[in-house]
Amino acid sequence: IVKAVDKKFIASDDVTLREMVQNHDFYKISKMAKFSCKFTPQELEDRWRQILYDPVVAEYERPAQTQI
Repeated sequence: IVKAVDKKFIASDDVTLREMVQNHDFYKISKMAKFSCKFTPQELEDRWRQILYDPVVAEYERPAQTQI
């Protein structure tokens, strides 16, 4: 089951998060990056962990990534 916070993330948000997380912490990402809406550092960290470790989110995110 995907939590409500996950539904706020769109594919371009995930791409931005992937690009930014390599060089910045979640606080900086929340302040610097352009997302579809405002995310807290905790929401970004939760989403990142879901992308990495949650098979349901990873499966949901994978097809959306190929459409960008």
